[in-house]
Amino acid sequence: MNRLCTPCNTIDTKLLATEIALILDKHLNNHISKYNETEALLLQLPIIKELIKENSDLKKKLENANNVTLQINEISDNTKTVAVSSFYCEEEKSMVTEDAEDEDDDEVEEDEEAEEEDEEAEEEDDHEAEEEDDEAEEEDDEAEEDDEVEEDDEVEEDDEVEEEDDEVEEEDEEEEVIEIEIDNKIYFTTNEINGKIFSQDLDGDVGEQVGNYKNGKPIFN
Repeated sequence: MNRLCTPCNTIDTKLLATEIALILDKHLNNHISKYNETEALLLQLPIIKELIKENSDLKKKLENANNVTLQINEISDNTKTVAVSSFYCEEEKSMVTEDAEDEDDDEVEEDEEAEEEDEEAEEEDDHEAEEEDDEAEEEDDEAEEDDEVEEDDEVEEDDEVEEEDDEVEEEDEEEEVIEIEIDNKIYFTTNEINGKIFSQDLDGDVGEQVGNYKNGKPIFN
């Protein structure tokens, strides 16, 4: 009599467990890697760095704080030991709080001193600016006075020049001149032997003196 054997599906549980463990391990490693990256980024933030620094400073203060030591005989009661430990903690906390308050007071005083120094500096700058403005105004006034003096001097010089020109013209008008020709050019002279030689202007009148006669010879300037 033939027996029919149905095929049995066998599963290797050890292999399956290994594969599951590998998958979980890979997933956890990825998660841990992302967490480490996030932590590294957070540590780079300025506020996190300040918090870490403040935490380390507080730890140093707690380590350097003067602990209140009490000599206690061996007591079997654990509750008293706990009470002493809590006393240490409260004492250290109060010391840290007092130090923090002192630091805040010092910072406030420094800020007030800085503000006073800034105000004094501003007052000095304003005073210096006013002095510079006053000096500039005085220099401008002096420059204007100098300009006025120079203008007066120039006016006086112009008046003197005009007077001299008038005197020359009057002298020219008083002297009688005759028309002469030298090198095919018309001139005027007061005397053909020892007289002055004048040019002829565009209007045909006596112009400026350009030379002199000496012993009958014309000599030009």
